[in-house]
Amino acid sequence: MLFSVKGPVPDGDVRIPFGVADIKRHGSDVTVVTYGPQVAIALAAAEELSAEGIELEVIDLRTLVPLDMQTVLESVSRTRRAIVTHQATTSVGPGAEIASRITEELFSDLEAPVVRIGAPSVPVPFSTSLNIFPTPETIKDAARQLCRVPLSTK
Repeated sequence: MLFSVKGPVPDGDVRIPFGVADIKRHGSDVTVVTYGPQVAIALAAAEELSAEGIELEVIDLRTLVPLDMQTVLESVSRTRRAIVTHQATTSVGPGAEIASRITEELFSDLEAPVVRIGAPSVPVPFSTSLNIFPTPETIKDAARQLCRVPLSTK
């Protein structure tokens, strides 16, 4: 799905280390944890929400094994709200593991439950008009809902 995506290519010998996530956009209200094609979707949602005063921090995991939970947990401990989004199914997908680990580590610091956004457990349709993957709208709706939960004075 990323085959036709164009972007800048750095000069020289650039190596991306395995197991090191990249914070693609800094924000203070909600952490969005994602990878692959969903990174661009999350960044689009973050840009649109910025105009509403909601700042998303977007983390590109880059690898699932090894998984950089330290970067994720540091971000979520600051924002105290998290969305995990990917194109895999929501149930039994990588987002379930990531959401579980966030909840286990930061339960008492979270202002709201971790939101998981993914594909439903159905066969992927051939037609692109039958999109089952998360969109910027689904991420924006989840972030707006999370930001309605008032922050406590911890």
